[in-house]
Amino acid sequence: MKGSQFFIRALVVLASVVVLDLACKPAMDALRKVSLRANPDNYEMTSYYGAEMATEDMLIIGASRATHHYIPAMLQDSLGLSVRNLGKDGAYLYCQICQVRLILDRYTPKYLIWDVNDDYLSHNLDWGDFIEISDYYPYPLNDFSQSIVKEMGPFQPVSMLSNLYRYNSKLPEYLFAFVSGRNSQSGYVPLPAGQQFTPEKTHTKIPESIHPLKTRLLEEMLLYCQEKGCRVLLATSPSLADDGVQQTKQYDTLVNMARRLSIPYFNYHTDPRFFNDLSLFWDTDHLNERGAALYTACMIEELRSIL
Repeated sequence: MKGSQFFIRALVVLASVVVLDLACKPAMDALRKVSLRANPDNYEMTSYYGAEMATEDMLIIGASRATHHYIPAMLQDSLGLSVRNLGKDGAYLYCQICQVRLILDRYTPKYLIWDVNDDYLSHNLDWGDFIEISDYYPYPLNDFSQSIVKEMGPFQPVSMLSNLYRYNSKLPEYLFAFVSGRNSQSGYVPLPAGQQFTPEKTHTKIPESIHPLKTRLLEEMLLYCQEKGCRVLLATSPSLADDGVQQTKQYDTLVNMARRLSIPYFNYHTDPRFFNDLSLFWDTDHLNERGAALYTACMIEELRSIL
C-alpha cells in the first residue's frame, strides 16, 4: 500500500513538472515581448531586440568593444542609414554566431559591422566563451547553435530539452527590463571620459593555436551572410593590448578568411592614433566616449570609401 502511494505521488510530481515545463515557454515568451516593447533601448534587452525587433539597415555585432566603441547616431547622420548597435558585454564569438543567425533568419540587414576581438579564434576555451549564450536559449536551435551546444559538454543537449532549464533566471531579467535598467543610445553605451581605471598598455602574448570549430563556424556564418545578401565588414577596434596578434596564426587565419571571401577588414587594434593616447581609453580594453567618437569618425571615413 505504501509503495503504491509513493508511486502515485511520484507520478503527480512528475506530471506537475511536465505541465510547468510546457507552460513555462509561452508565459516567459509573452513576458519578454511585453518588456521588449515597453523598453526596446534597455541594454539588457539587446540580444532580444536583435532577434525579434531589429529592422535597421546597418547592424553592429560584437562584445563589449562593440557596445562602447560604435556610436549609431554618428554613423546614421553621416551615411544616411538606420543603424543599431547590438554589441553585448561578454558576448563572445559563439554568442555572436547565434545572434547573427537568428537575425538573418528573420530579415536581412544591408550591412553588418562585425567587431572581432584579437583572440576570437583562440584554441583556449573557458566558460566565458559561453556565459552570454543563454540569451538565445529561448529560441529554437539551428545547425550553428546545435554545434555550439555540443561544445558545451555531453549533458548540455539533454539539458536543452527542458524549458525550465532554458528559461532559468530569465524571470527577474525580463521583469527588471520592464520597470527599470540601463538604457542605451540605440545600443551604444558610452564610457565616461574621466577614467574609472588608469589605462595601461599590456604586453601579454595571445595563444598561437586556433580552435577548429570557432574557425569553421565563423567562416560558415560569413558565407551565410553573403548568401542572404548582407554585406559584412570586419573590424578590430582599438585597445592597449600589445599582444603580438599580428604575428600569430590566429591573425593570419582571420585575414586570409576575409581576403578569400572578399570581406573588408579594418584593423585598428594598435593604431597609433589611439595606442599612443591614453586619454582616449576608459581602461585597457575599452575606449571612453571621446575615444569612441574618434574611432567612429575613422570608421565613417573607411565606410564612405567602400559603400
